[in-house]
Amino acid sequence: MCVFKNGKLYHYEFILDGRRHRGSTGTADRDEAVREESRQRERLEKSYSQVIEEEAREQRRKTIQQASDEFLLEYKVKHESPTFAVYALGHVTDHLGKKLVVEITPAVVKGHQTSRLAEKAGPKTIDNEVLLLLRLCGDQGDLIRARLRREKAMKLATTPTSSGGGTTTAIRSSRSLPSRARATR
Repeated sequence: MCVFKNGKLYHYEFILDGRRHRGSTGTADRDEAVREESRQRERLEKSYSQVIEEEAREQRRKTIQQASDEFLLEYKVKHESPTFAVYALGHVTDHLGKKLVVEITPAVVKGHQTSRLAEKAGPKTIDNEVLLLLRLCGDQGDLIRARLRREKAMKLATTPTSSGGGTTTAIRSSRSLPSRARATR
């Protein structure tokens, strides 16, 4: 452990696994600097999986509202049109916003689907909301997704199109384009 003053602030320096690590503690108090140096050493000594597990634990302590707000900040930066996510997560947070991420179970997801169906929301809209909700839940969401798929409750049944056979008009018309081209020759 080496803590030294450089200018007004204390800095730390130590060797771990043959590599030198240096940095500012950001404080002028020696005791605080020693604690910061030991925090940095401890953080680097932990394995990657332990760090990931701690982050997952912190995620589970958040409410759906908090997780949604953080997700939307990142989503808005990465995507040109975040309207879809804002709309879908708005409904999720209206129904489940006060629940903790750790409280989300397959039964809660099915309850959300049922309440949204009662509000006359479309099945595809509800499916998108559920997908975003499970993304908010992280690893726990992956487990819930697997269970819902196994129970065949992940996606809601959509109504067949009015054209019959479940084929949309655009697909049928694209199949007939070559025959129309031949007829005009």
